[in-house]
Amino acid sequence: MDPLSIIASSLALITAAKATCDFIAKVADAPKALKSAKDNTDMTISIVQALKTYLSDQSESALSGANQLLHVLDACTKRCDTFQVLLRDCSKHSVDRTDGKLSLRDRGKLVIKEKELEDFRKDMACFHGALNVAAIPLLLYELH
Repeated sequence: MDPLSIIASSLALITAAKATCDFIAKVADAPKALKSAKDNTDMTISIVQALKTYLSDQSESALSGANQLLHVLDACTKRCDTFQVLLRDCSKHSVDRTDGKLSLRDRGKLVIKEKELEDFRKDMACFHGALNVAAIPLLLYELH
């Protein structure tokens, strides 16, 4: 396993997740489901940043069992990217507002898309668990 691949995937995920959080943070009157999705995404960013710091100090042989980690990072990045597309679609009528609030039309879209918001929040929670499981081989190598 190439350490550079894992670190690059970590950076891609951090970038995608931060963009999602930054977007949500700009919405002054975001619905509760959207704020919850942001909180879970913030937690994912913290986990991945800590993991990236740890991985950057490891040898290539220490990362040999971390193939699953790369898959989890890539899947999480893709999920953040698709969620950003949904957010942009649900806020395109509010982009020019200076008060940071959603237009009535966009608020209605978010209410309609609440299931997708909740699905994203659940997906982020699943990624937390998957990241923990995928990191087990790294920890076992450390103990070995």
